[in-house]
Amino acid sequence: MKKTLIAAALTACVGTQLFAQNVKEGVILFSLTSLAQNSVSTSKVTANTGNWSQQPQYYKSQLGRLATADVIQAVSYVLHNRNNNFYGTRSQLVLVQGELSGFFNLTPELANDTAVAGAPGNFNVTPNFTTTTLDRQGTFAALATGRHILQVPAGFVTTGAFPPGHHQPWGQVFIKTYDTRGQVLLCENVTPFFSFVVEECYDCFYLNSFVTDTSFSYKTGASGLPCCTTPSSLLGSGKDRYYMTLSFDNTDNNPYLNRASGAWLGGWGQRIDPTLPFYNLYVGVTGVSSLLLPADGITPDLIRYVDPIRSGVASFNKYVTRFTLNGIVTYAWNLKFINSGDSFADFVGNASYNANGYGFIALRCALLDGTMSITERIVKQANCCSDDPWYDWWYGTGWNGAQNPWFVFAPAVPTPFGFETPINTEADMSFHYGFDNYYEPGFQWGTNPRSNVPLPTQDPANPWVYAPSSN
Repeated sequence: MKKTLIAAALTACVGTQLFAQNVKEGVILFSLTSLAQNSVSTSKVTANTGNWSQQPQYYKSQLGRLATADVIQAVSYVLHNRNNNFYGTRSQLVLVQGELSGFFNLTPELANDTAVAGAPGNFNVTPNFTTTTLDRQGTFAALATGRHILQVPAGFVTTGAFPPGHHQPWGQVFIKTYDTRGQVLLCENVTPFFSFVVEECYDCFYLNSFVTDTSFSYKTGASGLPCCTTPSSLLGSGKDRYYMTLSFDNTDNNPYLNRASGAWLGGWGQRIDPTLPFYNLYVGVTGVSSLLLPADGITPDLIRYVDPIRSGVASFNKYVTRFTLNGIVTYAWNLKFINSGDSFADFVGNASYNANGYGFIALRCALLDGTMSITERIVKQANCCSDDPWYDWWYGTGWNGAQNPWFVFAPAVPTPFGFETPINTEADMSFHYGFDNYYEPGFQWGTNPRSNVPLPTQDPANPWVYAPSSN
């Protein structure tokens, strides 16, 4: 599907597309087994007894569970004044306006539409930019172009097209609470508690970050809108896979929840738009920190030395939650029309994430194994989340701060901080990094990719651009 076709159809149909009755959302479920230390002791039969100076000889671990409810309670504990049950039992983690396939890209207007990454409401809002789903501007379906980063050069039908595979997963993570009838009572954006990182690689098939089994087709006149016709709509089904790192952190190790960090969400007052009557959800909010822990939650030896194993220095706190998972996301999808009058179909399907990892949970080191899944569904619009203007709720946590948006939409004079690539823009939720960026021997022996390695472009007046690494 060409970007020019999408833009033309959206311009013609914008008056009807903004009032569609259905939206797509993905319900997120965690089901993890944890293995953590339960006892260090000088006694074979009594747990956690004796002194460290006695050189304890007996060690026991314990199996546990980490489920969606635990993650929701960990968020609630921080956002709602240490009340872990604020959201109640009828609550869900939801991916709003999500795109999980590798076959999509951002429109130039969206990629370069933010003034400061991460700040809610701090967007230079383009007229009619009300959501980011495929049928409503912001994102569009993108097939392979034969390029990795650069645009297709002049002289081809697809001239100017950017390659796919640089942005998944896309969207925002919300917690929604429901009444007994299933009506939405409350939704809050909790994206800054999460981090999504996707590994990219050099690939001769130019898909950059994912492997897929997919078939596409064009169907003439697929749109049901009476106001305008679409020459053809892209349909298809497939199964995409990519390697992802997912982190969750409700402690002050998370820069968004750390008062000393320049990224601290709690430092913002009223939203940028003065016409909005509400204030930033995060004003004054900090993660679990030295206010509740005997040290900073990051450096254990800040605690004074105490010889008894049962020191009494800290109180057990099950809501201290920081973990990282690594594994392969498998997303099986179909392109479906969310509403009968839509001009373009959206990716709708289910994602499974089989992963293992580690964490600092309830003041203990934990080893984790299990799954996270995202089940997408088409639902009626609620009065919050899915149909809210994205610029009032969006947090661009995937931007790394060292890279400007796409070079061709940046100032005309090239700088080391502007480069021609669609990855890691200010609006991204997920961070993508390139091949070997974190390869340890490369750091040790100085063979990793360098920020001054030039990439050729098709513009004779600008023969070199620079792709900074994310080191």
